[in-house]
Amino acid sequence: MLYSHKGNYPSELPDRIRLSNGQTRTDKNSFTNEEIADAGYVLAPIIDLAYDKSQKKLAWDGHNWTTENLTEDERQHAISEKRNVINNFIIAEINRIETILYVPHVLPEISDDLNDSNADNIVRGFNENISGEDRDKMLKYIEEWKKYLNMENPFDPIDEPVLDISL
Repeated sequence: MLYSHKGNYPSELPDRIRLSNGQTRTDKNSFTNEEIADAGYVLAPIIDLAYDKSQKKLAWDGHNWTTENLTEDERQHAISEKRNVINNFIIAEINRIETILYVPHVLPEISDDLNDSNADNIVRGFNENISGEDRDKMLKYIEEWKKYLNMENPFDPIDEPVLDISL
């Protein structure tokens, strides 16, 4: 739960509060509602605002949650951060599927050692234990995710691809 201290931006209760008589309390699990109020803390309302996070930010007016327009710099930062989160998720998901789909093959005429320091003799080939139909589904799944990399507006909804095979 979040509390506002004397109208300031809400946060969790601190470990120590000072009561109006000057005494302090240090076990926040035992603070009573009366002590919390006496120390100047007010329970903040639950955040119940739907807003476009690419255009607005959450704000506190001293008593209630509100929204404010983002500055252009804040907007670009929010878009960049969201795009990075989405891109990182997509890349991890593509890598996960590619790890299953492809297996390393050592070119036999060059080396028999997968740990050979010369990576030029290792190529990737399809995992032979995966059927052609499932392989095609996996390749399509990867391509569907790739179209969401570097989205212009990462706050737009994503029609999340579904991989309909059992791994």
